[in-house]
Amino acid sequence: MGLDAPARKRPGHDIFLSYDREDGARAEELAHALEAHGWTVFWDASIQPGQRWRDVLKAELVAAGCVVVLWSRRSVESGWVEEEATVARDAKKLLPARIDDADPPFGFGYIEAANLAAWAPGAPSAEFEGLVRAIAGKIDSSRPRSLTLTGHELAVYGCAVAADHRYLVSASRDATLRLWDPIAGTETMTLPGHAAPVLGCAVAPDGTYVVSASGDGTLRFWDPDTGTSFRTLEGHAGAVEGCAVAPDGTYVLSASRDTTLRLWSPVTGDSIRVLEGHARAVSGCAISPDGTFVVSSSEDETLRVWDPGTGDQLLVLEGHESSVSGCAIAFDGSYIASASLDNTLRLWDAHTGDTRRVLRGHTGSVFGCATASGGAYVVSCSSDSTLRLWDPLSGDVRVALEGHTSPVYGCAVSPDGSRVASASDDKTVRVWDVAVIAARSGEGGAGAREIVADVR
Repeated sequence: MGLDAPARKRPGHDIFLSYDREDGARAEELAHALEAHGWTVFWDASIQPGQRWRDVLKAELVAAGCVVVLWSRRSVESGWVEEEATVARDAKKLLPARIDDADPPFGFGYIEAANLAAWAPGAPSAEFEGLVRAIAGKIDSSRPRSLTLTGHELAVYGCAVAADHRYLVSASRDATLRLWDPIAGTETMTLPGHAAPVLGCAVAPDGTYVVSASGDGTLRFWDPDTGTSFRTLEGHAGAVEGCAVAPDGTYVLSASRDTTLRLWSPVTGDSIRVLEGHARAVSGCAISPDGTFVVSSSEDETLRVWDPGTGDQLLVLEGHESSVSGCAIAFDGSYIASASLDNTLRLWDAHTGDTRRVLRGHTGSVFGCATASGGAYVVSCSSDSTLRLWDPLSGDVRVALEGHTSPVYGCAVSPDGSRVASASDDKTVRVWDVAVIAARSGEGGAGAREIVADVR
């Protein structure tokens, strides 16, 4: 994990950390752990040479979203720490924590303090998690924050989130998948097995298995509890670029550079049907919420709509001026979203194939897209290193998410729309908290203006 803190539009940090200097090592551990949750943390090391530390401390203390005071045998004797705690208490933004067995000074004992005496960075801790929840409750949550997941050795191409938020899976050029806890931001498992880069991944509706698509021409099924690969699907004559699982779990869909799509039985692993029609590599695929139609995107600059039951081609969607790199379907099946190397997204009527909107704003190729439940937004990812959330009704950018340092190849939305995951060439996955943005759906102009969450 790493620091992903949006630039402030006002002085101050999310968290002001108050402690005795003799407890500096412990304070530094806590500061980094909180930064990994996407917050900015002010502590003494934040003061730049030449700044008047007394003036800086006062300004930061007043402006901070909350103040975490570390009580210890040393700090309870510090007039400075007690003064900072008093200011925070009076401003109703004090969150105390104990780092040894010392009791808080008189006047602070009635305020419950997190017990971090036994806490160790990276280790499970109910007390630390409680402090994190308390901080989240104090800080203004109107701007997206991100959590960075590090561990892949090469570019990350895709990601998916389990329906119950139990895990997030990522696919990488390093030929592995990784499972993560999307809340804590910790890696839980590495899944090796493919003989070439893993280009895409999907999760079963009930979260009981993961499907991966690889440049080795195969798909694999994985048990997310044990990390074992229990089925390999062979049949494509080229790299498998993407995959999806039907909402009712009855079939798996794959897209390949061999210009075809295939439907597979998740029970037997048999190929049920081959969908042929594209003139060039198929870059992505999606399944409608009711499973009655599927969509494919291709380097032939078209999308195609198919009947999965018969294999019939229902529609050809033409309009992009370059390769179509990805596709998604609205939560109600009413429209199709597409991403293209022509720097645009398009929204298409799923029944007629007509273009509803062309979404312009990215300054580079758009590699992928996804849709949120309830129609709150469409998200896209681009070679310009950003993601954007779009209002599907107005076509306006609602949020630009900045923080990746290289092209963003893939994106996914949690089932409730509160989080967006992104996969990047910078070897990281980011999990963005967009709950407030999703909740603004339908507020009209308030959601239509661009809000930049700058975490550079």
